Amino acid sequence: MRKCEVKKLDNNTFNTGAEGKEYLRPVRAKLESVLAIIKRLDKEETIKLSVEQKNLIKSFQAIKPDELSVGTLRRLNDVCKVLNSLYEALKIAIPTVSPFVEEGTHTPITMSSDIYISICELLDRPYPASLETYKDQITQLRYIQHPYVINPISLREDLHSLLKLFEGLTLIIVDERKGYMVLDSVNRISFERITRGNPRFRVDMPK
Repeated sequence: MRKCEVKKLDNNTFNTGAEGKEYLRPVRAKLESVLAIIKRLDKEETIKLSVEQKNLIKSFQAIKPDELSVGTLRRLNDVCKVLNSLYEALKIAIPTVSPFVEEGTHTPITMSSDIYISICELLDRPYPASLETYKDQITQLRYIQHPYVINPISLREDLHSLLKLFEGLTLIIVDERKGYMVLDSVNRISFERITRGNPRFRVDMPK
């Protein structure tokens, strides 16, 4: 027997309760951390940005992960794309190294210098002095490193994944003007925004 839930629409959207907030929790943690990076960039002078990019970043100073409108999410995606371009440029500027060989085959293991330096720091071992030249780029790379920066598409993918909240549910969608509609799948539902810490979804209602 499938569980049923009734959702009342407001301008073709509906909010979710405690369960929705719980599903949002891991995505919210990522949103909070990427917003923290963006806000710090406003005062970070080592990372060069255009005036337009700086203004875009300044617009996030008062933004909180519990209130993200459609427009704010669009701008957040734009910022992640800007930082991805910077990330990729820094990544290209840093040389690759082959400090290890694969056990049994003696095949060199190639990796980016920032990864190798991280391993050396973790093991408390020295790394080649020649890599000191790239320390500033590596610091900047670490500064902006985030899943949504490395792969901006994953932001939308994570938000879309919140539709799993409705798996196994039959939704009865109620609209004061258009009546009701029974949904056995999520093919008419899409993520809309975050309101008061809850994901809000849009329903494609028949005309």
